Amino acid sequence: MMPQITVSRNDFSRAVAIAGRAIERRITMPALQCIRVRDGDGCLTFSGTDLDIQIDHTVPGMGGRLPEGGIAIRDFRHIGQAAKAVSADTIEIGYDENAGPGMTVNIGRLEFCGVAYPGAEFQAMYTSASRTKPHWTGTLSEAFLAALKRVRPAISTDTTRYYLNGVYFEKDAEGNPWAYNLIATDGHRLHRAVVQIPDASGQLDATGGILLPRKLVTLLLDMRPRKDTPAIGLAVHPKHRQNNETATETLANNSVASVIRFQAGNTVVTGKPIDGTFPDYRRVIPQGRDLRATFDRAEMMQALKALTAFGGEKADGVLMEFTETEVSLSRSWSECSATLPGVPCKVAGLPATHSAFCVRFNTWYLVEALTQFTGCKNVTMAWPHVSVTPANPCAIGSDESTDFDVTLMPMRF
Repeated sequence: MMPQITVSRNDFSRAVAIAGRAIERRITMPALQCIRVRDGDGCLTFSGTDLDIQIDHTVPGMGGRLPEGGIAIRDFRHIGQAAKAVSADTIEIGYDENAGPGMTVNIGRLEFCGVAYPGAEFQAMYTSASRTKPHWTGTLSEAFLAALKRVRPAISTDTTRYYLNGVYFEKDAEGNPWAYNLIATDGHRLHRAVVQIPDASGQLDATGGILLPRKLVTLLLDMRPRKDTPAIGLAVHPKHRQNNETATETLANNSVASVIRFQAGNTVVTGKPIDGTFPDYRRVIPQGRDLRATFDRAEMMQALKALTAFGGEKADGVLMEFTETEVSLSRSWSECSATLPGVPCKVAGLPATHSAFCVRFNTWYLVEALTQFTGCKNVTMAWPHVSVTPANPCAIGSDESTDFDVTLMPMRF
């Protein structure tokens, strides 16, 4: 008779849902379509991976012993759905590599016989995290995760510039020992946030920062701690190589990150940073604030949303014509146009020789940027020169949120 492992139905459903998030639904490799289940010390560990990210979730379990290395379950999503539908307190998992399909799952009166593979066939990520000391550690607060959410919209989806497909995490260069920057850009807009990590220890990377891939950022935000869950810990581990005499040997330059590990309670997310060089974003951010336009964020958002009702994505951006006391907005597409004049605005730095100036932005980028200033009454758009041209980037910020800013490139018109 095959050994039976017993686990709570709720724990099983949650573990399958969490570990399964690492597995791509359209993957064609059978070995990457499975969740691995291992037992030990009265617990079961569910693991899923796509070879770039691995998620491990541990729950209490009891009963017999699974084979060394565990088992890899292929139909985990179907079993998870059945567990939610059937009224039962526990789930029993049995495995016999020498009999039939190899696995049985009992959920109340429901018995499922399915395919399972030896755990050795599970394509676990090769990481040094369990064998090397991290060279940077810190606890991610709710403020860090809120800042990460504010910069995420600017992550590029262009795979040809893969080094922009994530968030750059670096130590702030302004002298504050606990301040770190989060930056994301797609080449048309740049979101930057400054966060404090008081318990940070060590060096992130020899170049100053690491690139967190988009999927890892999404998973991290989904791990946001609630009142009943612990804080998230982050550890960055050094690169290593195989050694014939010992299991691993840390590279001489052990400040180059190869493994990033987040842990929140019983869930551990392990991933690889993007292997690329993030561009020098400081060269893009306007250094001067000679020309400034300040407006009520809620009024501007309302005006922009009214304009976006016309034309949709076919419209050619939003043209903003500023005077000293107001801004007029307009959009045009095909043979149609829409105009909304008279939005209150206070312009400072406009030379006496100019009564107005115009600039055009991607409407959706501008709306997304202003959305990140939720809670701020006033927002300021600033340029480094009094002569605004399509080549001059615009800095968007607020005195009520000095730890976040957006740089937006205008459109030609």
